[in-house]
Amino acid sequence: MNIVENIEARCEARNETPCYALEHAGLSKSFLSKLRKFPDRVPSGESLAKLAVYFGCTVDDLIQSKPYERSTTAIKIQSLVDKMSPDQQEYLFRLIQFIVGESK
Repeated sequence: MNIVENIEARCEARNETPCYALEHAGLSKSFLSKLRKFPDRVPSGESLAKLAVYFGCTVDDLIQSKPYERSTTAIKIQSLVDKMSPDQQEYLFRLIQFIVGESK
């Protein structure tokens, strides 16, 4: 699995289009098409870092050849969060921020 396939798999797992993910990561929408067109080209460290931050993974996770798989725990959590109301999701988000010490 190459970086393009890893990015696409992560987008699919998040139920997002690659264009949406790239735009929100701060990259151009043409990022993936350029990688497809020039497969030997290595993206800049800055671009890889932006993607890693967006997807909540490491740069190594993006460039490794093994397939991306969501953990069973992540799938269970996402299923529970999807069933929550927006207010409940916001409450959960703030609770997690408090627990990890990121509350303002």
